[in-house]
Amino acid sequence: MAINRYECPIEHLYAILESTHYGIVAIDKIGTITFFNSGAQTILGINVEEAMGENIANLLNTPSLLTTVKSGKQDVGKCILLNGRT
Repeated sequence: MAINRYECPIEHLYAILESTHYGIVAIDKIGTITFFNSGAQTILGINVEEAMGENIANLLNTPSLLTTVKSGKQDVGKCILLNGRT
């Protein structure tokens, strides 16, 4: 029996996000980090405990991320510098 997408437990969604090797960081409208998976931890060299609840601007010099969130407009295909790496 398939699970209705509206009935999927939040724990399943977190397990999926955590199991990928891709770095996934979620922020709210003011830039507070609300999710930081182990892929992001590996790629960025920042511990999840250090990242959670912190403002993205305090950890990463990427003002374009917060600008994108605030504008609601897509910002794809750009290369940004994170921790000295692109």
